[in-house]
Amino acid sequence: MATAKFIQRSIREKRSQEMVLWYHTKRLEKLLASNMLKRKEIPGDGNCLPSPVLHHVGWPMSTPELRLKIAQYITDNITDYISFVTFEDKFTEEEELKTFIDRGNKTGW
Repeated sequence: MATAKFIQRSIREKRSQEMVLWYHTKRLEKLLASNMLKRKEIPGDGNCLPSPVLHHVGWPMSTPELRLKIAQYITDNITDYISFVTFEDKFTEEEELKTFIDRGNKTGW
């Protein structure tokens, strides 16, 4: 008896979540359309920052090239960005920056 009520409540909650998602999706689509924009699916492959940037600005470069440029820019201007990079206690600042650059040259941020 209690299990059946729990299942029914779970089904109602799931339907409610689906309705909320549908409503907000439609609202977002209308808002985007009113600004002559549309959604662009971006795969969650570790390139979710550079891929849409390249799509939006239309630069003729690959995702790895943009990652390298971003990593190089940040390291060239590290004093402006050092407060945004978190360091683990086990690494020195230099080791963490090297890891950050290596990550930027591949995928992972």
